[in-house]
Amino acid sequence: MPRVQVIRAFADATKPQSAYEIHDKILAGGGKIDVVSVYRIIATLVEIGTVYYVGIADGYLPSHLEDATTASVVFVDSDSGDAREFRIPSEIIDEVNRQGKAFGFEPSMIKVEILGTCTSVLSR
Repeated sequence: MPRVQVIRAFADATKPQSAYEIHDKILAGGGKIDVVSVYRIIATLVEIGTVYYVGIADGYLPSHLEDATTASVVFVDSDSGDAREFRIPSEIIDEVNRQGKAFGFEPSMIKVEILGTCTSVLSR
């Protein structure tokens, strides 16, 4: 049941959330879980590609793309903290791969994070 609680806490997320925020959300909803379990479950979700860490927001965000291993860009609004994920166009992926191979680097995943201000609401 703890995994379900963590997954439900991510279900309506529009902002990257820390493990402590997930923990607090579960407790506020009447659930019971310790922070260590939240971290372990998040680590598993990251490993299977359904959740990923957004460094510029210092939190975890569920992927809403069909293929979570796809190269993506995350736009994070610095005012509200809202985030939105999009696929990176194939032309850009090809160029990143070409440049990496030029010095012997083989990318296994491409995630780009962009922090800025949004002039409209980031809605899903």
